[in-house]
Amino acid sequence: MLDYLLKSGGCLLVLYLFYLLFLEKENMHVYKRVYLLLIIIVSFTIPLATFTNYVEVVEQVQPIVIPNVVAELPVITATEQQNYLPIVLWSLYGLGAVLFGLKFIKNSCEIVKKIKNNPKEKSGKTISVLLNEDVVPHTFFKFIFFNKKKFRAHQIPKEVILHEETHARQKHSVDVLLLEILQVIFWFNPVLFLLNKSIKLNHEFLADQAVLNNGTNTKRYQQTLLAYSSNSSQLPLAHAINYSSIKKRFIVMKTHTSKKKIWICSFILLPLFAILLYSFSTKETIHLNEETNDVISIQNQEQPGIYNDTIKRNYYKNVIFKLKDENKKIIATKAYNELTKEEVGKLSFPINIPQKKIPSRIQFKEWEDGKKFGVWFDGKRVSNMSLKNYNQFNISLYSVSRLEKNAKKYGEYYYQVNLISNKKYNTLYKNGRQPLAKGVVITINESQKKATPKQVAEYNALAKHYNEQPENNRVIKLVEINRLKILYDLMSLNQKGKAEKFPNIPPPPPPSKQRNLERITAQFYEHKNDKGEDVKVELQYDEHKDFYETPPPPPIPENAIEKQRKAYVKITEEYKQKVAVEKKILDEFEEEYKGTTSGLELVKLKAKHGAKFYFDKVAITSSKAISIVEKNNKINLLFNKSIVHLSTDPTGSKGRERIIAKINGNSCDKCTIELSKKELAQMILSVDDGDVLEFKMKFAKSPTQHIKGATLTSLAKIMVVKADFGSMVQIFNLKSTASDLVSPPIYVKIK
Repeated sequence: MLDYLLKSGGCLLVLYLFYLLFLEKENMHVYKRVYLLLIIIVSFTIPLATFTNYVEVVEQVQPIVIPNVVAELPVITATEQQNYLPIVLWSLYGLGAVLFGLKFIKNSCEIVKKIKNNPKEKSGKTISVLLNEDVVPHTFFKFIFFNKKKFRAHQIPKEVILHEETHARQKHSVDVLLLEILQVIFWFNPVLFLLNKSIKLNHEFLADQAVLNNGTNTKRYQQTLLAYSSNSSQLPLAHAINYSSIKKRFIVMKTHTSKKKIWICSFILLPLFAILLYSFSTKETIHLNEETNDVISIQNQEQPGIYNDTIKRNYYKNVIFKLKDENKKIIATKAYNELTKEEVGKLSFPINIPQKKIPSRIQFKEWEDGKKFGVWFDGKRVSNMSLKNYNQFNISLYSVSRLEKNAKKYGEYYYQVNLISNKKYNTLYKNGRQPLAKGVVITINESQKKATPKQVAEYNALAKHYNEQPENNRVIKLVEINRLKILYDLMSLNQKGKAEKFPNIPPPPPPSKQRNLERITAQFYEHKNDKGEDVKVELQYDEHKDFYETPPPPPIPENAIEKQRKAYVKITEEYKQKVAVEKKILDEFEEEYKGTTSGLELVKLKAKHGAKFYFDKVAITSSKAISIVEKNNKINLLFNKSIVHLSTDPTGSKGRERIIAKINGNSCDKCTIELSKKELAQMILSVDDGDVLEFKMKFAKSPTQHIKGATLTSLAKIMVVKADFGSMVQIFNLKSTASDLVSPPIYVKIK
């Protein structure tokens, strides 16, 4: 950053000195205005230019060999001392930027206040602001400030008015505003302050020229300027007639600059720009025969941060991994999808783009030898002589590897050369990370910490317990399974080979399609094993598992734009808030009933709080429910909010059924039907058990209607009449008195 500021400042100083020496006193004011603005852009751009110099060092070329053993690198810990200089410098810069920024805001507010609080008169494209103070006429954009008394008495010469109108018409305030903003950011650069003064002076030259071109006598105009000039301070953002610049303006008025002189100045500028470009640009030297190791070394070290597994999976998908034990013996060969979580964690995070590596002329010539080298160009095998159609500067990246003696092609050639052309390199890496090539071998050392004998014994006991369970009837404790995985990951490969086989753990239960608020301690489900046999599973949770009615938001796409990410954050926060409310309900329910010792006590407490009771989906009274439980203590109970279900059949997520809605007596399960507007307006909803409590209705481009009961409200009927023919109407979230479940959506097409 400091280097850039010094270069840009030096460049601006040289160009500004050229202006003072050769251009300021010349009568070519439009040319000078363009020049003064252009040198700002040039000065900030030249230091960003980079010239690359390719240096070829002649030396013997050594082929790159990929070793089959990865060496352990020593870890060097460096002690860093706190450097307070950057903090001090940034603090000073911030203080200066704040002070100059406040000054800029103050000046802007003063002008705005003058415009707002004083009378104004419009004249053509300009607006005259009439002030009570005895001020020198000055301009800011289209606003010209005059003394009200003199203006209305017509005591201001028309030459002065024309002068200020020229400032407004040629938009000189834009140039000044740009320089004022740059002075806030680069307040430490004195050249910008001098440049600002020169730009304002040139604006006066332009305004003077416009007045004289209008036919005004030069001597008379000069006398007018002397009468209206002032040494009083003016707002930095405005243009005013100033006494300190009068002498220079009088000299320039009498100066005539020929077109020949303008061309000469332009030609002098060309070599000056070239010298500045060469002197202040960035230069980079690349040695064409620099060698870099093509072996990818994987160290047993933690990678900082949390990395996206998808990126790693894509980067390493073509790689073969060889795992070595403590004695450097290969004990396993795996693909990426076969690696354990611990082994994946050892892989370094993929770099964005490999640095370009251009071969030397000697290397490129040597690769034409087909008896020694096999050449791949952009991933395809090519003849060695085809390299004569290219040169080393057509290559952006290369690698050389030695074939092992057991390689299939060993004897035909002894080294494999992979070349990536400039075009292929730009295509591959324009989007950042790309997969490693097929055939790349990475060695992972198994020199990590081992599990203790006590941990191995704990693992063996748990693994044996689960391995001895019947294959078709499993009882799984989640806390034990999680412990098993932790212990297994701690063990080395040798320990894993000698330990009990890791149990065949059933997959987790499928997600429930019903969204019911409940807290359970165990879950029952079935799945099919590899043989196609049904396996019954009882999954026991550590304490409990909560099921919420609010569905979680879908995962955000990796390529989501900023607007989508902000919306996702908002949706996620809303989801968390809703879940927090539902969790509070479950906590209060557990707190209320944790002292009960039987289902009968729970039913009595629910009855006391006014709950509704259903026996085999038929509504019953609370006293009837209590009587049933008293007579049959094996009755199945399902508690959900203010509803209690009694059943002789097992209850739970597996035994639940959805509500099937009926439209005018006809069942409709996830169906799409066609109704006329009249039929839809007169529609009656019903269910097999109980009555319809409520449902929701969604029309295209209209808010969702929340309807109580089984028929449409007046507002919903009006929306039916306004709906377009052929449009779809969705009916969903239908609830009944007999169940806490909801119906699947129904789609109605208006015919």
